[in-house]
Amino acid sequence: MKKVSLLIALCLTIFSCSKEGIITEEELVLENVLTKTFVYESNEYTVQFNGDGEPVESGVSEKLLRAISSSNVVEIGNEDIFYLFDDINEMNTFIQEKTATFAIEGDMSKVAGIARSTGYQHENYLGFPLGGSGNFAYPSLRPHGFNDLISSCIVTNQSSRAYLAQYFEHDNYRGRVYNVVLSPGQVKAVPNMRSVGLHDKVSSMIGRYL
Repeated sequence: MKKVSLLIALCLTIFSCSKEGIITEEELVLENVLTKTFVYESNEYTVQFNGDGEPVESGVSEKLLRAISSSNVVEIGNEDIFYLFDDINEMNTFIQEKTATFAIEGDMSKVAGIARSTGYQHENYLGFPLGGSGNFAYPSLRPHGFNDLISSCIVTNQSSRAYLAQYFEHDNYRGRVYNVVLSPGQVKAVPNMRSVGLHDKVSSMIGRYL
């Protein structure tokens, strides 16, 4: 009888310990949720994204979801805000106004180099890279075997000037565009292009000093 009691107690202890170590599906989902800030039509919104980089639709208007997936996107330096524009002229004016206020960040000795924009075949900067330094342009990624393949990107600016990297949906710089605007000394890393609606959808690229 004592052996049976001891065996039951041991089983209960093991079950209790294993239960404490279990991560529920709900907890796993919460761990993988990322929160991003968007500005659209002068209004600011906070949107959650799941681990696949897709927006969590709960509480988000259909209009904003459409804008996230179809509008032009601008990221300015280290603001960590996505600005959405339906009108390309408004977008360009916004970029000009923002870069006019840029100042060099950090040690000038670190901004004596060049700027570079690189797209990667897979998420998290894996797979083959394709990019350029300083002023460059790829009107089509097809000759490079990279059409609709970019899943992540890194833009660095070690120059003494503002820098603009652009990723376009179609050939010849057409369609929606994702813009990264950096002041001297800044770096922007985008591990998943789903958050800007261009995962495996980029067909042309530009990098240029402003």
